[in-house]
Amino acid sequence: MPVDDTFARLIVNIVPAEFRNGFLDWMKTVHKLTCGEVVAIDDKTLRGSYKRADRQSSIHMVSAYAS
Repeated sequence: MPVDDTFARLIVNIVPAEFRNGFLDWMKTVHKLTCGEVVAIDDKTLRGSYKRADRQSSIHMVSAYAS
């Protein structure tokens, strides 16, 4: 798992306009593939999953449902 500094370097180098265009293109593709159905996204953080002793991150789960 990459450390937080790696993510920080990645995020700093994101060009907002390019990210926006790429995200919109991706969403248009998803819209076509799902025939306009709604894609519901749900996220959860598993309570009590952070381990202080070995500094492991909490467990994060993301689910997506076409409905």
